[in-house]
Amino acid sequence: MQAMKDMAGQRFGRLMAIERDGVDGSGNVMWRCLCDCGKTTVVRGGHLRSGQVKSCGGRGRGCKDEKRQARHTR
Repeated sequence: MQAMKDMAGQRFGRLMAIERDGVDGSGNVMWRCLCDCGKTTVVRGGHLRSGQVKSCGGRGRGCKDEKRQARHTR
């Protein structure tokens, strides 16, 4: 079993990891994050580290634009 990585204070795209928020049903460590748009979201740590999740996915300032750019980039 790997040691838990403390990611509090680290930035992942538009998200800043704030604190650990337990584990999901599969045993993945979850992190409460603050998005640049002001919303908070809870995300798997592995998804943050891999770059799979970079924002809250909401419609706040810039979040929607980032999703649109990623989808339409060739």
